[in-house]
Amino acid sequence: MQKIMNIVQFLESSMTFTRRHLTFVRKNFKRSVRPLFLLPVLFVGVMACTEAVGAGRGNGIEPKAGAEAAIQRGSLAFQAGDVSEARRIWREEAERGNPTAQYFLGGSYECSCSSSVDYAEAARWYRRAADQGLPVAQTSLGEMYRDGKGVRQDHSAAVQWYRLAATQGYPRAQYSMAYMYYNGFGLEHDTLQELMWLHIASINDFRDATAQLKHRKRDTPAEVFTHSRERAQICIASGYKEC
Repeated sequence: MQKIMNIVQFLESSMTFTRRHLTFVRKNFKRSVRPLFLLPVLFVGVMACTEAVGAGRGNGIEPKAGAEAAIQRGSLAFQAGDVSEARRIWREEAERGNPTAQYFLGGSYECSCSSSVDYAEAARWYRRAADQGLPVAQTSLGEMYRDGKGVRQDHSAAVQWYRLAATQGYPRAQYSMAYMYYNGFGLEHDTLQELMWLHIASINDFRDATAQLKHRKRDTPAEVFTHSRERAQICIASGYKEC
């Protein structure tokens, strides 16, 4: 399982260069690539910028034992630079309906470390995994809709997929919900909801959310900030039913 979580983190860190990390600024959230948490990755000498926290927590990556070995073999091939072999292995499992393999296969087509990026193919496989309820795939598909990568840009669809993952406890999706509320993308701008989701993601150890909260606390009325934290606690306590 740890090997599988390593490849989840590697795929997400490699994709950082195309769409990850929503960083808060005074007037707006914006996408940025931050040279933090660098680690050497055994893939054609690439240095990947890994996601701070949350790549593996609550994302639903729990393949059955029979499929886990195959997914690990694909992971090792991918990290060794043999993308074609990794895709071949993952595709076999993906075609059998394994959502974890579907997610990895989709990630291999989106990953900027690959010479054969295909956003449409990435979105197709993300959707198959997302339709089976895999939170990390739902979040990745939401990001594709948010940015118009491989699909027609649709902020409402992005929010739909983010919310499905966020209410399963996946912190990257929770952070993304805050981003969408702040900008009014796919829904009405709502400061209380934005801060609530930032608190939720921060409570779930997503470091970017914690950093954004420190910034937002300086320019938000104390009563609003406190109320949003209380709302976050209610949301979590209700199993994400009262959000």
